[in-house]
Amino acid sequence: MPDILMNVPFDFVVSGKTLPAGEYRVFRANTMSATPAFVVRNMRTKSAAIAVMMQRTPGGSDKAEATFVCSENKCYFRDMKVNGMESYFAAVPRKSSAQKEKMTSVALRPSVNAD
Repeated sequence: MPDILMNVPFDFVVSGKTLPAGEYRVFRANTMSATPAFVVRNMRTKSAAIAVMMQRTPGGSDKAEATFVCSENKCYFRDMKVNGMESYFAAVPRKSSAQKEKMTSVALRPSVNAD
């Protein structure tokens, strides 16, 4: 997967770590594991978190985007579709029946250079 950029206009949670709104570079972590892991790094602050995700069957969407699930004033990095071919998803906390939940997406774009 090529490095990608995403501009997230709200704070969000990745693997239990809250990251601030901003522009992020997402790239595959160099691991020996068969489970995909991605570094989500803030371009300004350089703070980062590791997103451990599962790969879905190739195919599907023809637009590159990241999806977030939001409830109770928190948004969680849920999935990403890269170049319309690769699709990955992460577990997010379950909501109670009383909680309202919404999903929002941001566009992904290729990273021109690796900071």
